[in-house]
Amino acid sequence: MSAAADAAPAVALAAVADAALRARVLTLAPRPDQEGYSGVPRHTLADAQRRGALPVAIVAGSEPVGFFVLDAAGVPGGHGIADSVGLRAFFVDARYQGRGVGSAALAALPEFTRTHFPSARAVVLTVNTSNDAARRVYVRAGFRDTGNVYMGGAIGPQQVLVLSI
Repeated sequence: MSAAADAAPAVALAAVADAALRARVLTLAPRPDQEGYSGVPRHTLADAQRRGALPVAIVAGSEPVGFFVLDAAGVPGGHGIADSVGLRAFFVDARYQGRGVGSAALAALPEFTRTHFPSARAVVLTVNTSNDAARRVYVRAGFRDTGNVYMGGAIGPQQVLVLSI
């Protein structure tokens, strides 16, 4: 395999601000066994808009291939981390998993966050303690475990991770 084939795909992060992108994001979904961890856009996108949070599409070429939410209100269990923005509902569409899309999106996250939340100095998230694959991706992207566990997760305990930006 060539080095180009091994390289992470080029992705961009785009605020879901228009109806056309919103409609395309609504067609995305993680694998069914991952829905409990991330949710699906028909719920999480509407919730983000209702809360005043920023819905974000992960775009490869001109196609949305993933989704997440940045929330100035943080995440449950992540309070007390100064100047932080919460990362919620992160997933890569099932058709695009295993290609480095999630890692590439997380690499683009600090700059995107600084642009949209200039006072933010960190991104905080919670990841289910049983979701080892996601935790490994977050840690490889530079998130560190705070040592705190949020016990109020809908499907179990959540580790609180933070990324300095």
